[in-house]
Amino acid sequence: MQSDKLAPVAARRMHAMIARAHGDLSGTEDLAVRVAELTSSRRYQIEISGTLAIARGRQGRNTLSDLEQQLEAARAIGHRPAERDMLRAMGYLLLYRSAAFNEVLDQLRATRRTNTGARAEAELLALRAIATGRSEFAGQAHRLATDASYRSSTWIATEFYLDRAGHPIEQPVAQWTQPIERVKEQWSGVADVIIDRAGDLA
Repeated sequence: MQSDKLAPVAARRMHAMIARAHGDLSGTEDLAVRVAELTSSRRYQIEISGTLAIARGRQGRNTLSDLEQQLEAARAIGHRPAERDMLRAMGYLLLYRSAAFNEVLDQLRATRRTNTGARAEAELLALRAIATGRSEFAGQAHRLATDASYRSSTWIATEFYLDRAGHPIEQPVAQWTQPIERVKEQWSGVADVIIDRAGDLA
């Protein structure tokens, strides 16, 4: 990455990360594309592709064929975080397709190193609970969340999804940068987009 342009981009990435945790996805994609343009590292570009896959998935803009190609690229260089991002984004599209959804969950479990890393599975199960109205999925997600030794801000979406699915979980004490009701509304809107997109592919 060009060093003279690194600092302002890094600052923008931090701001976008905080906003994203609160369900505000504005600017995430444009910034990720800009970061990718500033690096010649193939590994870093694949890492950014994972960020893009999640951002586009939460806007209902992914296709399974594109994600499958990116998944293979991540696996080819052994980039585990990007691999998990691609699988999670695929899971967004498969909420109504039981066999394929379970296969994605199995692959996520195989790449998980700690119980804290169960966030992707928990998010997908909570979304599936909302989509299908089946409480067993919410129960599974709830167990994964409560078993996590630590829940960072990256769990916020799952916590709100669990609340919507009727399985609320106590949230860690946090300093919100936006009113909590607005954060809840934003994540609920993201869930609606993901579920509608999955319904199109059911």
